[in-house]
Amino acid sequence: MAVEEVVVHSRVPYDGATEVGAGPYELVSARAHFVLDPGAAANERITDLGLTTRGDGLVRFSADLLVLEPVTGTPAPLLYVVANRGRAEIDHA
Repeated sequence: MAVEEVVVHSRVPYDGATEVGAGPYELVSARAHFVLDPGAAANERITDLGLTTRGDGLVRFSADLLVLEPVTGTPAPLLYVVANRGRAEIDHA
């Protein structure tokens, strides 16, 4: 699987991270577009992947992506949240 493209939709100030002594941050809302080869051994376990319709033999899909990015560019803690069948716990209203 590979990331084909990341499309950024918005960047807004995020103050929540300053509570742990880091920040300021921006909350980046984006959509990540992926591509994978259904014939690759690493993808064998994906159910019904071989039944997909595709013109070039590859399967494409996308997912929402939220990133807290330090504004200053200096090293800062990383927050990584994987939302599986749910929504992220970051307030991005």
